[in-house]
Amino acid sequence: MRLLASLLGGYGVAALACMLLAQTLPLSRLDAVLVGTMVSFSIFAMMIIRLFSLRSHLRVVLEPVALCSLLYGLTLVLG
Repeated sequence: MRLLASLLGGYGVAALACMLLAQTLPLSRLDAVLVGTMVSFSIFAMMIIRLFSLRSHLRVVLEPVALCSLLYGLTLVLG
């Protein structure tokens, strides 16, 4: 359960962070997408490490959901 939640949650957070960075960085469109993609790899790794360090299974599921909803809301508002 922890593995599946960390993989899916980490991917969701990394993908939404990539979208947000690509939309908000003051670079050309190509450079913003490249920077967002490169940063998303480190975000994905950090999320997996973070979720494996948690003790509660409920927090393993709720933390990525909360971060995804926050990032999605920011993407809608700022994009």
